Amino acid sequence: MNLVRWKRSFLFVLVVAFLLSYVPVYAAEDSSSETSCTGEDVVLESAQSYSSYIRQHNKESMATTSINLKCDTYIEADADTYVTSNDLSKDAPIIVTSDDGYVTWEFTVDQRALYSVRIEYCPIEGKGSTMVRSVYIDGKLPFDEARNVSFTRAWVDDVDNHEFDIDRDGNDIRPMQKELSQWREVYLYASSGLIESPLSFYLSAGTHTLTLASIQEPMAIRSLVLCAYETPISAEELRENYLKEGYQVPSVEPIRIQAEHPTAKSDSIIMPVSDRSTPALQPNDPAQYKLNTLGSVGWDTYGSWVSYSFRVPESGLYQIALKTKQDFVVGSSSYRKILIDGNEICKELQAVEFPYSRKWTMSVLKDANGVLPIYLEAGLHTLTLQNTLGDMTEILLEATEILNELNAVYTSILRLTGITPDVNRDYHFEEVIPETIEQME
Repeated sequence: MNLVRWKRSFLFVLVVAFLLSYVPVYAAEDSSSETSCTGEDVVLESAQSYSSYIRQHNKESMATTSINLKCDTYIEADADTYVTSNDLSKDAPIIVTSDDGYVTWEFTVDQRALYSVRIEYCPIEGKGSTMVRSVYIDGKLPFDEARNVSFTRAWVDDVDNHEFDIDRDGNDIRPMQKELSQWREVYLYASSGLIESPLSFYLSAGTHTLTLASIQEPMAIRSLVLCAYETPISAEELRENYLKEGYQVPSVEPIRIQAEHPTAKSDSIIMPVSDRSTPALQPNDPAQYKLNTLGSVGWDTYGSWVSYSFRVPESGLYQIALKTKQDFVVGSSSYRKILIDGNEICKELQAVEFPYSRKWTMSVLKDANGVLPIYLEAGLHTLTLQNTLGDMTEILLEATEILNELNAVYTSILRLTGITPDVNRDYHFEEVIPETIEQME
């Protein structure tokens, strides 16, 4: 494509401060047990990691059909769960789940396969925290990563017309936050961020149940779909599709989107920040503090996201540029997944790298062949940037698996010796726990 035409094309400019975040911190749990859920009964059993689960079913194919679960046709639930139709649901039946209950659906699978789960949910007023659910198949937790699946809320700055209040000295005041009652449709992912794709569940042919057990915060559910996750195509395939369709670069004026004014964000602590390091940032004032960037230490959690709404005047191919700075961890990078209208456009946008830099830099989205075009129809769209682990995923996953193996060995020995082993006793490890000894070797 002609670069001159690209310069005339629609250009998104976002001013975003990134904080490197590739080690998620969360409450420690006993990984040596698994919870089974059958009604109100809870039983502790042995667990397995998602990696082991997938290796166990690696010969199974992905689902070729979808199974829609009507939210109001559940077969069992706690007393606080109820079905309703109101303004929140747009007259469609929804199910409202409490912060400590459960709900179970029954369904039939025609052909065995691996299924992902896509859910449409809306936060219900609670304590303002992330919603967390455990996912059970046939009353059992299939793998440890299904124990805590997170669902984010949606927040926005409580301001009018993107104008911050100012104090008596003319400085911008950080705005109060208000929660949005917003429906979101997402796949179920591991909350740790160590699994890049949505979680897959093996289902044999026949009748099964799916249970969502509340761990934290209430939420409403409008739809549940068991289906195959479609892996995004490559940037090369995307270009080929654009060429076949004959898409062109429109002659339109650039539009600037100020990052400090997102349409929605996952956390109330993702706040606008004042940066006076360069007059190139807008707005800017030599005397007053102006909130002109977004992020910093508030945007450091895996899965956290910000979204921006924008309107395209003409259908065609557009380029997207981000003005960013990541100067928090020397020599390391931050990563963001780029979504358009909530969809993954191509593999190359699943983890866009933002290297360490002490200066603000303008980064146009690219692949190995240069600037990456994005086709947009005329009208309203959303651009979402979501925190992801990027290249650190495989390293951290391997480290986690090693730690889990060491923990399993330690637990096996501890069950035999207790916390204070008898130095005068021969525990006959080779005979009693030969698998553990073999694992250590």
